[in-house]
Amino acid sequence: MIFRFFLILSLLKGVLLAKKDGDFFKPLEPTKKYFGSFKIGYLYQHAETTKRSPIRPKNRSPILMDKIYHDASLGFEAGYTLKKKALLGGYLDAGMGDSYFMSAGFMAGVRLFKGWVIPKIALGYQLQILGAKIDKYQFNIQSAVGSVGLFFNAAKNFGLSVEARGGIPFYFIQSKFSKAFGTPRLNIYSIGITFTFYDFTRFLG
Repeated sequence: MIFRFFLILSLLKGVLLAKKDGDFFKPLEPTKKYFGSFKIGYLYQHAETTKRSPIRPKNRSPILMDKIYHDASLGFEAGYTLKKKALLGGYLDAGMGDSYFMSAGFMAGVRLFKGWVIPKIALGYQLQILGAKIDKYQFNIQSAVGSVGLFFNAAKNFGLSVEARGGIPFYFIQSKFSKAFGTPRLNIYSIGITFTFYDFTRFLG
């Protein structure tokens, strides 16, 4: 009940501010040389073993895995703003639900149309718990990953982001499983939709 009250109060405050400020929806111009962003949303992942390298448990027929995960995701970015347009920095994000992972790396983006749209690319490393058990084991996998994303401003640097990521191939971390299963490889790609907020005016003071 208290949460609903504060939610309604914040919405009314936003409406009043919108009336007073004709540029309520316009992205805020960067005033700092640093930026930060936070995102939270939904992630769709698809994992499959390559046909040339199936999971092959000892004394059993090969296993060709084809699995879909539905996860919650959250992430953080921080870095430099160059000439109020280019963004260079790093990211840290994670997913949880049907599968669990953590990823970190470097990102670059650019503010287009005065910040209404921000495309970005990222390269990093991802550590993941494979959301599928074989026998009694839960496996850890790892890979370099690449991402492309697009942010759409809705109001004052808050909006929606769409991001696609892939890691080809992922390898098992535990060497004993890799050897026993014939060094299996997995292709994993994901598509995420998140609520995202960029801070170009108050980040790091």
